[in-house]
Amino acid sequence: MHSDYFLNKYVFAENLIVRAGELLEKILNKPLEINSKNDNALDIVSNADLLLNNFLISELKKKYPNDFIISEEKSDNKLNLHNTWVIDPIDGTNGLSRELPHYAIMIAYFCKVLKAPTFRKVTLYKLHGRQVI
Repeated sequence: MHSDYFLNKYVFAENLIVRAGELLEKILNKPLEINSKNDNALDIVSNADLLLNNFLISELKKKYPNDFIISEEKSDNKLNLHNTWVIDPIDGTNGLSRELPHYAIMIAYFCKVLKAPTFRKVTLYKLHGRQVI
């Protein structure tokens, strides 16, 4: 696979995270709705997690309909060693639910090339009001 292939995916993921961050800022203008996962009070999910999850999956499927997606909140595909996106719409929901600014929107892309796995993780977030890549 050509390096432009990976660069295009990287740039797409980077832009997608920025757009997801903008969506999250709008969502956070209202109180979060918090629920526990699997009856475990320590493992929580918010309406923001679910909204961002749906947004990320929708955008990834539009751009790369044949790629697989694994998400912390909802996975509708099994792992494929060739083209798999791994997403965590909000890494740090517990902190976010307490209004702490320690969370991130995370996207990783996995592709197996010539028996050597290629893994690139993209994380953008805001730290003290400014974007960090």
